[in-house]
Amino acid sequence: MPRVKISRIPKESFGDGGWAASLSHHFSRTVDVVLRGYSGYNTSWALKVAERIFPPVESGGVPPLAVTVFFGANDACLADRYSAFQHVPLHEYKQNLQSIISFFKVYTILSAYYLIVNYRR
Repeated sequence: MPRVKISRIPKESFGDGGWAASLSHHFSRTVDVVLRGYSGYNTSWALKVAERIFPPVESGGVPPLAVTVFFGANDACLADRYSAFQHVPLHEYKQNLQSIISFFKVYTILSAYYLIVNYRR
């Protein structure tokens, strides 16, 4: 069955009235909406686990029909605060997003890519 993978900000999206719950309901019995969010991850950490989350087709992986990618909040953690271990400098964040898109261009046949980002200082 075709899949739509939901990554990041997963808890609220599958709650009552959440957009992922609505997608799952809308596509019930035709598409699996799969949650693959990793709480607390930033773009650097996500790149390290991308192939485990989305195994290559040659290894039995099934390319999704769509993927959501939410990043920015953890990357933007202040470098001088408690959550500094999650901080990613802006130039590296931009490069990581480009790498994530490149990964999906190789992995899938999606023709459009939508990033939902939140990087504030």
